[in-house]
Amino acid sequence: MSVDATRSYPIRLGASLEQAWRRLTRTPSHARRAEAARRASRRALAVTALTAVLIAILMFTLDAWVIQLMPPRGTAALWPVRLVSDFGKSSYVLWALIIVLALLGRERGGQGQYIDISYLDTTIALLAATPNLRRVFSQQQVPSDREGVFCGGYPYYSLYRTADARWLSVACSEPPLWSNFCDAIGLPQLARFARCAEHYQREPNAEEAAARQAVQQVIGAQTCRHWEALFADRNACVAAVRTIDEMLVDPQVAHRGLVDAVDHPQHGRIAQFASPLRLSRTPPRLRSAAPEIGEHTQQVLTSLGFDAAAMSALRERGVIH
Repeated sequence: MSVDATRSYPIRLGASLEQAWRRLTRTPSHARRAEAARRASRRALAVTALTAVLIAILMFTLDAWVIQLMPPRGTAALWPVRLVSDFGKSSYVLWALIIVLALLGRERGGQGQYIDISYLDTTIALLAATPNLRRVFSQQQVPSDREGVFCGGYPYYSLYRTADARWLSVACSEPPLWSNFCDAIGLPQLARFARCAEHYQREPNAEEAAARQAVQQVIGAQTCRHWEALFADRNACVAAVRTIDEMLVDPQVAHRGLVDAVDHPQHGRIAQFASPLRLSRTPPRLRSAAPEIGEHTQQVLTSLGFDAAAMSALRERGVIH
């Protein structure tokens, strides 16, 4: 093709430039889909990470009333140990974490993968995180049930019976908190029994056990309500062990909106636990009550193409109700 240099080609040249610009700026459909997938992955990562954090917080708050399910010290366990792995701050958090890791791997490598996690795995992982087990492999030392900071034998981290047969949880493992606690109950001389490094490696000695008994005598002389009021504005980790009914009407539970209600067509207003997730723009909300068994069977099967005759046949065979 010959081109006359003396002539201009405004329309064709302009069209060619426009087409070239479109080609340069146009994003292929597969690229748009990939970008949309990346954005979705990022959103999923953020939501799952938030879920993990919130579930962890919820699991820790459950500890206060779970303690009441435990038997007195030195008696046989009356509740299943599986409870620990089921919601004891391990399984749910690690489930969320492994989903985040899989999504991150897909984000970076472009491929999905099979996720495998079990109650046994998460329970052992939780057990391995305790300070008492730090010497199992390094020094071949298996701790006893009364050894370590969190065994309940040291005075600064234990449960104490109150005058009204309730329990007060004291978790002042930081020395300043323990000192504040001792001042509040009128035993400032016990501040010297604060946590120290060697407590991780041994059982409480006779003097430390006596200090715990001294605290018990003081705590046992007053009601749980008295101690709650005393420590309400003090910098010490002290809380009453709640019963289930107390937990449901706790002011903080009400403030967080953790108990919600929904209208049921047959049973009226039904109270139930709300979602623990908190999102500023898209908060979860309770839209309807849980369905009755088979309530939506016809609706679901109709959406899948089943007609009345086919559903009737399934019903006669006992497949659906």
